[in-house]
Amino acid sequence: MQHTDGDHACLAHAQINIKRMLDARCIAGVDQDVTIAGDDFLWAMTRGTAYLVVFVTDINKKTLMAVMDFCRPEVTAELNDANNTSDAVDTLEFKGMNPTECIDAEYKHNTTHCIIVYRNKCTPTAAKEMQSFEGIQIEPFKMDEVVVCPIDSKLVPEYHLLDNTEAQRVRDKFGESRLPTILTTDPVQRYYNGKVGDIYLVIARFGALQAEYKYRVVREPTT
Repeated sequence: MQHTDGDHACLAHAQINIKRMLDARCIAGVDQDVTIAGDDFLWAMTRGTAYLVVFVTDINKKTLMAVMDFCRPEVTAELNDANNTSDAVDTLEFKGMNPTECIDAEYKHNTTHCIIVYRNKCTPTAAKEMQSFEGIQIEPFKMDEVVVCPIDSKLVPEYHLLDNTEAQRVRDKFGESRLPTILTTDPVQRYYNGKVGDIYLVIARFGALQAEYKYRVVREPTT
């Protein structure tokens, strides 16, 4: 598939915003471009030893297994051994492969968090499997979601994720059940990656007027 200048521009903007996202989350470490085998992979990088970021055309079983082989080669092997259905064909070709360049085995075993940015679609099978891996958090983002940074709009107030001590003070003073909610699906919340029960300090500034301070607690959407 040929990519247009617009595709390359979107990819470049998304790369910048993903790095800003990691900075906003205070993820330390050196950024290093890496290579993962497969036609669907557009770009990949690591930050430090814990974070892997990959850009793909689609998230499907093959791309997900290639990512997991980078992060957890032993998990990929276990899946191949346990999977006796016809879907196993998709994972078998990745068993034992080494898709990385310039990354030694000890380094790649330390990955605990993966952000996958996809251009077109995420298959239902891959979406389900992303929730099943222990020891690694996988965050999928549609390319459109990261081409524009959600915190850049002047209409979005400042969000500051409180540490455990500050959050407990807020709970003790106001009561968690009385705090306004921010859902885990909110674009700003996804940007900072707070966990359910975490609390944000929200600061709304109105020019020369006094700033307004509020707190919001992270909750799952109700079904």
